[in-house]
Amino acid sequence: MKNRPNDQARTVKSNNNHPTKLTSLKHGQVVTDSQTMAKHLDVRHAKFIEVLQSLFEDYPDLRDSSIFNTRKKGVLSKDTFVPRFIAYQTINRGQSFTAYLINEAGFYLLLPRFKTEKAKQAYREFVESFQKMKSHLLQAEVNKHNLLFQKLRDEGKESRRSFTDELKDFAAYSKGKGSKGYPHYYSNFTRWIYTALDIEVTDSPKVRDSLRIEQVEALDRLENDIAILINEGMSAGLHYKQIKDDAKALILKG
Repeated sequence: MKNRPNDQARTVKSNNNHPTKLTSLKHGQVVTDSQTMAKHLDVRHAKFIEVLQSLFEDYPDLRDSSIFNTRKKGVLSKDTFVPRFIAYQTINRGQSFTAYLINEAGFYLLLPRFKTEKAKQAYREFVESFQKMKSHLLQAEVNKHNLLFQKLRDEGKESRRSFTDELKDFAAYSKGKGSKGYPHYYSNFTRWIYTALDIEVTDSPKVRDSLRIEQVEALDRLENDIAILINEGMSAGLHYKQIKDDAKALILKG
């Protein structure tokens, strides 16, 4: 490539308390990127690019990978088996350098060149992330043609609105009683519910579009139960912490 990465790109350390999202969907390909891989391998990005350049030396045709075919959002491309390394410019602390989008086929060629124990662990984690992302996309595609799923999905939108409205009311109720965490109720309750039901958050496809039917039913039922509990708690004048604790206990039961 004409643009080489800046050798002064800072070292990026992994943080187990804030796990990195390893893969995403771009142009019909499930991809990771060189910055994410470097962070997860606990190596400098510049060092990571040196290893990538060695791959290009062995496979010169990969150096000029063409851009992914533009695909409709949420739809897998049929050429995912072709290794892709797409260069892009990015800036870190005022310094511009080249990073790469890397699809699954490219990942399988590249990561074995790292021989550390960290790389062995990362290999399994990335593979799992690639497979989960593809599974979500395939499930979402199946759901588009499943009339029962579509019926449940439409019916669940009303339950979701009721749940959201109750959380808004509960946030105002809690604020009035001295809560400092009320702005985060929506994200916190959603996270607790998804965790309890083993639902993984994805940006594309949307979380609810890629659920199995039994997950849709369980999610709608739990959100409806939580909405009722919150409403009854506020009507009874309970302390907001008690309502929240009761809701969390109900969520843990699934």
